[in-house]
Amino acid sequence: MADNLLFDISKFDHDAVFLASDEVAKRNPQRGDMRHLDHVIHIDEGATMALGVKHVRDDEFWVPGHIPGRPLLPAVLMIEAAAQLSSILYQYRTQEPAFL
Repeated sequence: MADNLLFDISKFDHDAVFLASDEVAKRNPQRGDMRHLDHVIHIDEGATMALGVKHVRDDEFWVPGHIPGRPLLPAVLMIEAAAQLSSILYQYRTQEPAFL
């Protein structure tokens, strides 16, 4: 395994909730099929790094066509999830809303 990982995720409680789903909804305007961040499990003390959770569901729009029988979250949606988490981190760090 690489020595330069941003996080060793084995060191975090994956059931922890730092920002719940309703708080994510208050801070990010994405809804429906475009919401790709369910909750945040960790934001570090300096608000420079965060870990978020996206629960992949069988009823998501991309599941039937992206590797049928073994759906794999498309990279573009991983990037969108990361962008949504980055927006939360920005707002948490600056105490300013990212979307006005």
